[in-house]
Amino acid sequence: MTSLKNIQKLKIMEVIYSFEIGGSEMLSVGISSYMKERGANISVCATHSMEGPISKILQDSEIECFAMNVEARGRIARRFALYQLFRKQKVDVLHIHHVSIFALCYLPAMLAGVKRIIVTEHNEIDLVNNSRLKRKAIKICKKIFKVTVIHQQLAEYFKKEIKLSPDKIQVIQNGVDTERFSPKQPDEKLISEFGFDKNDRIIGCIGRLHKFKNHKMLINAISLLDKKILMHLKILIVGDGEMRAELEKQVLKHQLQSCIIFLGERSDIPEILNMLDFLVLTSSTEGVPMIILEAMSSGVPCIATNVGGISEIISNDCGAIVSPDDEKGLAELIEKFSLSEQLLMNMRKSCRARALELYDKDIMFGNYYKILTE
Repeated sequence: MTSLKNIQKLKIMEVIYSFEIGGSEMLSVGISSYMKERGANISVCATHSMEGPISKILQDSEIECFAMNVEARGRIARRFALYQLFRKQKVDVLHIHHVSIFALCYLPAMLAGVKRIIVTEHNEIDLVNNSRLKRKAIKICKKIFKVTVIHQQLAEYFKKEIKLSPDKIQVIQNGVDTERFSPKQPDEKLISEFGFDKNDRIIGCIGRLHKFKNHKMLINAISLLDKKILMHLKILIVGDGEMRAELEKQVLKHQLQSCIIFLGERSDIPEILNMLDFLVLTSSTEGVPMIILEAMSSGVPCIATNVGGISEIISNDCGAIVSPDDEKGLAELIEKFSLSEQLLMNMRKSCRARALELYDKDIMFGNYYKILTE
């Protein structure tokens, strides 16, 4: 283990896309805070951003932030600006989120004399959809210390498609705050606010209203259910985005407005989760969704599509997996879960136990700490 004295000497920099709220950005906040609390000299750079909510959070924790806003610069100028930053800050270790950002930072980091680069990839979408980026990744990923990925299928992708040696790849699973997200009695005021009946079965779908989240599948599946079941179902769609108007029209088309409720953005996700009987996630593409880990930590069973690393998280005693094009299968699972309180009770205990054992945030942050300081 590296001594505290040596850790304090290391200049570590996290590199993210922007200072807006996002999954990898919030992970970077957690890593930075964890590292700083343990004596590390750490800062955060956002390549495509001015200041935002993330930089405010970091600055409140006295973590230095650098907003590079490279969109405002030409191709050579943006790389020169990054080179100047890395050199001036005398960065020893760069931790870069996403291969696409690494491709931008690679040459500036090499010229600035950065000793070690770790890249964390959260999904393969950019690499699959951008052949030029994939070709560059095959060339430059071999030259860095480690690529960390958030699930095993992504590790296999880097081995097979990016031709990366297994000893360069490390799986670090996402983690969750198991104290903040824990089983509690539902908030009676919240239940009263929504006007729910004690016999209602409450289902949640939490995430951005984006085409990749595939809410249409959920709405279509709900429309297949028997009216007797629908009478006691309340489906809370939490989140906002460009798909909202289209999804609301779909709900009206199927005459489901009495059971499907759009809540928009909410800041009380732990309380929302504690109201739910189970969570449904119908994404067409994912990495490892934090909302599933948060739900499991709260003792909430999950039904989710078999994409990304989801099948690695949800065991049979914690929920169920369905194909992303199987609306009938999803409807059948929703009906099964809705009609069996005993099934849900057993799963609640298993969800919480699995989250504590495998997905506590301190396990995740400890793994990042080790790889950044070893």
